Amino acid sequence: MKGRKTGGRVAGVPNKAEHIRTALMKAFDAVGGDKYLEGLARTQPAVFCHLLGKVLPHELATSGGGLKHEVLLRWMTPEMARNRGFIEAPTEATGSD
Repeated sequence: MKGRKTGGRVAGVPNKAEHIRTALMKAFDAVGGDKYLEGLARTQPAVFCHLLGKVLPHELATSGGGLKHEVLLRWMTPEMARNRGFIEAPTEATGSD
């Protein structure tokens, strides 16, 4: 029969995912919120980058193609970025005079 709901949550049953999301946000606020994330970025950058990857879009659709997007990590120095392979080290000029 068309238009008839089948499966899913029965009306009036609490959404468990929303309860978990609320509990996580309360815990996040309790440990310092954005200050906690700043500390995590400094002490465990791999964990922080993993979390960052979870919230950034996986695919950016553009009509122009070839468009690059940059994410500025203010806590990361250029040396740290090169050591982690995020940016390429400058190449030495090898031309002859």
